[in-house]
Amino acid sequence: MRQRTHRERLNINIPARMPGNPDPIGHVADISLTGLCISGKGEVPGEPIRVLTLSLPWTIDGYSAVELGVESRWQEYTGDGHWHAGFRISACPEEQLLALEQLVQRFGESS
Repeated sequence: MRQRTHRERLNINIPARMPGNPDPIGHVADISLTGLCISGKGEVPGEPIRVLTLSLPWTIDGYSAVELGVESRWQEYTGDGHWHAGFRISACPEEQLLALEQLVQRFGESS
């Protein structure tokens, strides 16, 4: 279920990867402490996405990436070959939580 019909896109590239795959599946279009939206081109990965690794734009609190447990909430395809997928964040390692919080404060929505 979608919580907002429109959000402003982030002005920074934060690639999102699935475990074991060095290539990004897309990039973060929006993020909060409870969820995120990923945007990609082509096909959505066929397997369920349960974990995403976000490559941080620079080292935050000693981390260059944050690994998140996620639950898929929605997907949509655009007419130009892109897709968007919304996820609820279900887990973040405690030691990476400060890096996630700082990322959200700098680039995401506070509510």
